[in-house]
Amino acid sequence: MKRWALASLLLTAATSSLLGKEGAVQTYQVQLNGHTFTLPTGFEVELAAGPPLVDRPIIGDFDEQGRLYVADSSGSNDKVDQQLQMKPHRILRLEDSDSGAASTAEPCLRIG
Repeated sequence: MKRWALASLLLTAATSSLLGKEGAVQTYQVQLNGHTFTLPTGFEVELAAGPPLVDRPIIGDFDEQGRLYVADSSGSNDKVDQQLQMKPHRILRLEDSDSGAASTAEPCLRIG
């Protein structure tokens, strides 16, 4: 409960510091890998992993040790029964050795 209260307080403080005089969030645009991202001032976006470690990332999350887990799609649109047999999708654990970007990808789970 204390963690949620602290997170709410920090989020409120961060949001109010990003607001301009008229209440609009100040933003800027960043180009990365052919995509344009609009970010609030003070935030950054950087590539954590790409091919060949991850081809089609869908979602990611961090564990308590700071390791990144990513659901990676095969891009297949085969029928469900075929996907259940072949298990073309996977969950990867990505770890950074020292460069700031993922250097290893270990398959944790195959999903069909």
